[in-house]
This record gives sequence, C-alpha cells and structure tokens, in this order.
Amino acid sequence: MTARQESPVRARFRHAWRPAAVRRWILLGIVLSAAGVPGLFGQAPEASLQFKHLTAEDGLSHSWIRAILQDSRGYMWLGTYSGLDRYDGYKFKAYNREKGNPHSLLNGAVACLFEDRQKRLWVGHMEGLSLYRPATDDFDNFCDAGSSRARGSIPLEGLGSLISSILEDESGKLWLASDSGLLLFDPEARKILNHYRHDPSDPNTLSQGEVRHIVRDKSGNLWLAVTQGLNRFNPRTNRVTRFSRGREGAGLPSNEVLQLAIDQYNYLWIGTAGGLCRLKLDQPDPPTIEWFRHDGSDPN
Repeated sequence: MTARQESPVRARFRHAWRPAAVRRWILLGIVLSAAGVPGLFGQAPEASLQFKHLTAEDGLSHSWIRAILQDSRGYMWLGTYSGLDRYDGYKFKAYNREKGNPHSLLNGAVACLFEDRQKRLWVGHMEGLSLYRPATDDFDNFCDAGSSRARGSIPLEGLGSLISSILEDESGKLWLASDSGLLLFDPEARKILNHYRHDPSDPNTLSQGEVRHIVRDKSGNLWLAVTQGLNRFNPRTNRVTRFSRGREGAGLPSNEVLQLAIDQYNYLWIGTAGGLCRLKLDQPDPPTIEWFRHDGSDPN
C-alpha cells in the first residue's frame, strides 16, 4: 500500500509545531511583548514570577499552544495544535471538528485568534477562517473555494489554507495573513476585496512566500512578516517596499521573518530565524536596522 503523501501546507504547519520551533515562537513572543518596557536589556527582574501549570489533565486539548486571547467577556481562548479551548478560570471547554456538523470548528490546528471591534471572535487555522457564534456556541466557517472542505463552509476565492494573523482597519475590514498572500476581507459582505501576492516579474509586489504576521504603524503602513523577507505595504498607494537579508545596519539577519511588534517608542521589532532586530519607523529610507545578538558572557 502506498503511503498517503502529506500536503505542503500541513508539512509547513507541522514544522512550525515542532518542539524547537514552538520554543522559538514562545521566546520571540515574550521578548517582543516586552519590547516597550524601559530598561529591557539593562536591568535584571527584581521580582520572581510564579507560574500555575494547566495541562491535558485539566482539560487542555493539547500541550502545544500557538495563540492566546482574552475576549471582552473575560474568557481566555487558547489555540492549540488539536483544538480551540475556552477557559473561564475554572474549567476548559473544547471546540474541534465534528464529522457531519458544518458549524463545528473547521480545523483544530489553530494559528491565530482575533476579536474585532464588534466583539466577534475570529479563528485562523490550517483550513482557513472561522467566526465564533456566541448565541449558538458554534462557528461559521470560511475556506478556499478550491478546498475539499468547501462543502458546508462559505467559499472564498484565494483565501488559501493557512490564516496566521488578522488585523482590523479603521473601516472594520480585516487584513488576513495567508499562505496565499495578503488579503483584505469584508466581514459584512463576506467576500475578499483584494488579494496581494508575489509576482516574480514585478518588484512592487510582496516577497515570495507566505505572510505570517501583520502590524500597522502610525502612518497607516502595514508591515508584513513573510517567509522570504520583511515587507512594508502602503494600502493607499499599494506600494510595497521589501527588506531582506544583508549586513548589519542595512539588512536583516535572516530572510525568515516570524513575528513583529511596534513599541511605544515607535520602534518596529522584528523576530527572525537568525535573531532579533529593530528599526526606527520615523527615519528616512533606507532605514538603519539594529541587530541584537546573544552574548554568553552578558546575562543582560
């Protein structure tokens, strides 16, 4: 019997969930979340932290957690490799795909969670996008029009398979980071308005690869973490500026960009597979990119 071939999307997602890769995502998230704290690299913590551990024995669907969100009602939502969990401070409730139920969660390998200004919970996963319906405690599901899962879901042309980041603009539209590129989605009309992707013949398009993370700066530019570089996208002009691997001060330590964050001092922090770097957003082009390297002799 011939072994079933694993899809490229599942292989990429499984690679991101390897223990080493998960640790890398967690450490980058911790560093970038703390980026706005004065003295981050110059002071040792004065207070010891205490942790409470919640595991599968407490009802958690899986021990690998990719996304965490506290919603406007106070619930903690945890996106795992094997389902979405809601935690009320006492117990977990698990959501996953149920055969024959079109309003169950379309896919349990959750990549991102987002609550919009209307307090709606959106779930990005390995089969597309799901919208939580509190009144019925289930989901509306959106998947790529060409997917085998389109039956029973809302098909969207060009959605792709993996949605890994969601950002809302001032008009309530959603920017989606997808393995098919950058998408502008209208949640009211339930359709994709624009699809931006790599074109090898046009340098004013996104870098090659999947878009992993999106942040917006004060000027309205979108910064995109792409598997083959960092992109700045101006939604008003559709202009794309690419940043790639290069020497310190002028380029990135690695083209594989994983995570982004903008701090209170208007620095863009860039987590890559080759280390952490940052650039000042209000400086003229080309910006100076500052690298942070590991120094085993310096505990700070």
